Amino acid sequence: MNEKNLKNNIENLFKKGNSNLIGKFTNRNEFTAYDKWTVIGWAMPNLKRKSAYLKGKIVKSEKGISLSLDFKPNTILSVFAIISILMGITSTIIAKTNNQYLIVGLILIAVVF
Repeated sequence: MNEKNLKNNIENLFKKGNSNLIGKFTNRNEFTAYDKWTVIGWAMPNLKRKSAYLKGKIVKSEKGISLSLDFKPNTILSVFAIISILMGITSTIIAKTNNQYLIVGLILIAVVF
């Protein structure tokens, strides 16, 4: 596949209406893509709102055309998962005195899984 055909295929993938993938070319040979689903609903400066980001570059070499991809998951999701599990375990341990803590702790652990 030549460079022009590869670029057209990637653009067609971005234009599909039924796909969960959104993307655009940032310059002639580079593109970014992410999924339509927004994980974090509020807008904050420097806060990534999508679950993951993909950056790609079409690279020409002696062997032909290839794609260089860089995938970055949203780190806030893993931090949230760790905090949720720790809070759930803590609430479950404290539950000896109050059953409401047990329910809250189990819900916090279940959210992650």
